[in-house]
Amino acid sequence: MKFKLMVQILSLQIQVLMLQVQVLTKKLEERLAIYRIAHASLGIDISPLDAVNDELGCAESVSWVLKKAIGFPIITGTWTLNKYLSEDPRFEKVYAPEPGVVIISPTGTGNGSISGHVGVCGENDNIMSSDSSSGIWRLNFTQYSWASRYGKQGGFQVIYYRLKV
Repeated sequence: MKFKLMVQILSLQIQVLMLQVQVLTKKLEERLAIYRIAHASLGIDISPLDAVNDELGCAESVSWVLKKAIGFPIITGTWTLNKYLSEDPRFEKVYAPEPGVVIISPTGTGNGSISGHVGVCGENDNIMSSDSSSGIWRLNFTQYSWASRYGKQGGFQVIYYRLKV
C-alpha cells in the first residue's frame, strides 16, 4: 500500500515537472523570438505606420518587434517604454547584454545633449535599432559604441530588460 502511494506521488511530481519544463521552454522560445524577429527585420522599416517621425521612431520600432514576438503595445517614446518595461511583470532588469534583450537609454534621463535611444541586443555585442535618418532597422551600434554615445556623451544610464523565464 505504501509503495503504491509513493508511486502515485512520484507520478504527480513528474507531471508537475513536465509542465514546468513546458512553461520554461515556451518562455525561452519567446525570448529567442525577440532576437529572431529583430534580426529578420534588418534592412526594412519595421514601423512603417510612423506614429512618430523616423528621427524619433526607435521606441515605436522596438515596440513592433515586441508586439510580433510576445504581444505588446506600440509605445512611441523611450521614457514611456522604459517605464512600461520596468513595470511589466514579463520583463526583468538585467545587467549584461544577450541576444533578444532590450537596451534602452531613455530620453529625459541624460544630460540633455542628445536624445535617448532603444534597441535590441544581437550577437557579438551588436545592437539593432532604427536608423534615425531613415527609419530602417539596422545594426547601428556595438555595446562599446552605445556606451560611448549614450552613456559617456549623453549621460544616460544603459538599461537592459530581458523577458523573464
